Amino acid sequence: MAPSYSRLPVNDDILNLIFAFVRDGASLMRLRRVCRYMLFAVDDHGRRRFDVNKMLTPLFSDVIGFRQIQAEIGAVLSGSRVMNFFRECDWTDFSDLDVYLYPGTAAVLGNFLIAVEGYEYVGLSWTADLAAEPSRPGFSLYNMAYVRRVYKFEKGALKIDLVVATQCPLQTILHFHSMPVVNGITWDGAFSCFAYGTWAKDEGMILDAKTNPALAKYRARGFTLYDARVSLSHTFNDYWRTGQRWIGDRDTWTIKLDTTGLIAPAIADRLTNTSFRVVGVPVLSGTDCLKTTEYRVETICFTNALLSMPCTVSLKLYRFADAVINCVRRRWVSSGLPFSARVSIGTGAGFVELVRSWDRLLSLFWQLYKDFVAAFWTIEELLGVADVNDVDLPLVAAVNLLKLVSSTGSLQTDSVIADCCAAAEYKSFLGFQSAMERIHLEGAARVVAEAVSHAGGATGPRLPTPEDCDVKGAGGRLLFYYAVWCASSVVLETWQAGLPSPLHQGFEDFVRKIGTDVKRFVGFGAEACCTFLGSDVISSDAAEAILTRVYLRVAPEMGDVLGIQLDYNNECAKMVASLVEEAAYPKVIAERLERGELQLDLSVDF
Repeated sequence: MAPSYSRLPVNDDILNLIFAFVRDGASLMRLRRVCRYMLFAVDDHGRRRFDVNKMLTPLFSDVIGFRQIQAEIGAVLSGSRVMNFFRECDWTDFSDLDVYLYPGTAAVLGNFLIAVEGYEYVGLSWTADLAAEPSRPGFSLYNMAYVRRVYKFEKGALKIDLVVATQCPLQTILHFHSMPVVNGITWDGAFSCFAYGTWAKDEGMILDAKTNPALAKYRARGFTLYDARVSLSHTFNDYWRTGQRWIGDRDTWTIKLDTTGLIAPAIADRLTNTSFRVVGVPVLSGTDCLKTTEYRVETICFTNALLSMPCTVSLKLYRFADAVINCVRRRWVSSGLPFSARVSIGTGAGFVELVRSWDRLLSLFWQLYKDFVAAFWTIEELLGVADVNDVDLPLVAAVNLLKLVSSTGSLQTDSVIADCCAAAEYKSFLGFQSAMERIHLEGAARVVAEAVSHAGGATGPRLPTPEDCDVKGAGGRLLFYYAVWCASSVVLETWQAGLPSPLHQGFEDFVRKIGTDVKRFVGFGAEACCTFLGSDVISSDAAEAILTRVYLRVAPEMGDVLGIQLDYNNECAKMVASLVEEAAYPKVIAERLERGELQLDLSVDF
């Protein structure tokens, strides 16, 4: 009997027919985001439609036994068989399986294959080769990226490869040769990281051009694989999104599998902690030196003595996680008590969870971090809007999260949640423009009030508009508003004191690092201030000094220098974001945690 989704305004049988007709994961994931009833319906359909036990039956007589071991050791299935799982193929023609393992776990699964399933090891000696596995972390005997050792097993025509990662299976999979093959199956779920391009378009970008035989194999299977010599259009960028990515984000196709008969392991949600970053790197290619984009996946393997297993993370999350977990460790280890904490997290009504493992605590903080990052505009989103550039704001998200963590009584504060809700509302171009225009109007009102006061009650100057200043384009307007806001906030001090014009030495160093665009930006901002206020009220030098002071005050704390670039210089914006983040991001967190200004509200459970 088919399950009932009575809360949905559609007949259940019709809905199941619609699901059966949808062949690509991207469409299923969009349906999943419609509402919570649709989410339940799609997940339930996925469990019934995608049968991992059926996929494994030709290879194993004891499928549940294999999946239980997979759950306990954190193994991830990948390769051609997993590709065919997403395509819902007939399994009679596919005889191989690739299993990706954490270091030190191959013995358990290898012994199961030999003793229970009757496979034979393809090599001189299973015990001797196992003992010879490299013990140094990160060491690899193979040319494959992030692979330490491969053990091959056969039973007639059936073949199973145990691929031992240098540190973490997900790191190995994320560095496969091209986007279509970045997929995997864990004990309770399946994921495809580049779902839309892979399953709706049968295409993807090459991530490692050195693996030519593998690329030829997947091209023969119908995939179109692009390299950096292809000039990319905006259409491609829509579904090959750069920036921060998660296993389970809006671009990932995830399927919840049937786990009947399995016992959940102590650390059941390893993928929750997995993050990575997709980077588009400008390169020159072709005889005409055409500037194109090369895609890369960047990861770091985060290891800590307090974690049961290493995690694959992006650089930003590595810095954040390292600071947080070490802060907790210093507080908790010094207490001499077994780790156990009640963590209160603000999720609407809020909930309290008892946490007994460091891995689980880390995943909770990761989830909070993801929620905050999602509330702010990223450089990738803003670059998709005509005429607008902005820098990535992970530091703002991290600072807000640490404020949340340090609040009294729980991990929830109304002000931070309100700020994040407001930021989420601004995640549209019109919303962001409206916010900036409100800043402009507020600044203009202050300028008028100060001008009237300065003139002894006389009528103030007429307020010019951006059109009066010949400021064109959305980026120019936002820059104009920001410059006026900066100037109006210190207008009286400027009029009375006449600030000196030479740039601060620290700012000069900053300018030298990122080139002349900063000088052009300051000059343009000063010109906008002078045009707006009038040259008889504020000189160009004074306006330049104001902007310089504002940047110096804001940069170490907010990471938002050069929010909008003159001439919309993408590379400069990214460089500024990188420099500011590199200087401020880990330093701010580490210093404030060390000084005790940021506290984690964890209570001992006796």
